[in-house]
Amino acid sequence: MLDFQNEFVKPGGKLYDNGDLKNIIINTGMVKKISQIVDSARKSNGRVLLIHAPVVLKKDEQFNEADFDTPEFLKQQGLFTEGSWNADLIDEIKPVNNNNNHDSSSSCNGGNNDSSNEMILKSRSDFNAFKGTKLQEILERRKVSTLAICGCLTNFCIEETARAAEELLPDIDVFVLADGCAATSLLEHHQSIHVSIPLFATMISCSDYLYDHLELHNHGDGEEPFCC
Repeated sequence: MLDFQNEFVKPGGKLYDNGDLKNIIINTGMVKKISQIVDSARKSNGRVLLIHAPVVLKKDEQFNEADFDTPEFLKQQGLFTEGSWNADLIDEIKPVNNNNNHDSSSSCNGGNNDSSNEMILKSRSDFNAFKGTKLQEILERRKVSTLAICGCLTNFCIEETARAAEELLPDIDVFVLADGCAATSLLEHHQSIHVSIPLFATMISCSDYLYDHLELHNHGDGEEPFCC
């Protein structure tokens, strides 16, 4: 789950009103849908691994101008500032055993192991959630068979993470939850989910993933874990 943080997803976040983002979040009902998936995953008795991949910046750190073509985005100051409400994961999906402090280790229970079934990735350095983190190592060590990706922004972080997953982990089935993603441009959101992402991942709705994959897996005999 990428960037399900107040900065993007909640009123009061600096980017919530940026472009089409708010309308996509509201019209898709993505927060409620993803929270249902999270609830199901937490009831899976360890069959489903939840990984949060937030972006967290130091107080004076800014995005690279070359990464964006929207000047309004770059004019914002103090985005995703470490220790702030803006950088916190939204209440609907934040780990129940974590205080939302992004200085903590990857495990939501503290410590340095990745044996927890829910964790927050540290040191992410790119749109791609694999960069700077232990995501690949965790997925390989836990023998994850299916990876579902959701969050913000569809045409940046979601697309780049899905592409990297297909390249780094070719034996894993990669899904992107179409109505569990949002972008600042409705056009670019649609281009990503209908044109770009299907080249290297399977697009699926939150409800189809929840009921046809997640719930079925939770009540089945499969031993290979899923990851959201």
